Amino acid sequence: MSTFLLDRHSTLTSEMIRWENISLYPHWTVLPRGRPFKFTLYFNGLPKSVTSFDLSEIIPEPNGFYFPNLRRNAQDVYALDYPR
Repeated sequence: MSTFLLDRHSTLTSEMIRWENISLYPHWTVLPRGRPFKFTLYFNGLPKSVTSFDLSEIIPEPNGFYFPNLRRNAQDVYALDYPR
């Protein structure tokens, strides 16, 4: 996998375990210009001690997804806009 949740206060890494409506690197999904495109990523659970994390697509080229300093919420469900 290439997409992870990275705890901001430790070396903990949570791996993506499932995805819907999007392809993974190196097979890009073409996003419609000027229109919303929704997809879902699922990750291994984070320990309760994690209060903020980064969502990072770690690939060997520029422009991978990167959302720094996401604050944890009680539902552990997040809606993000890209580009931010």
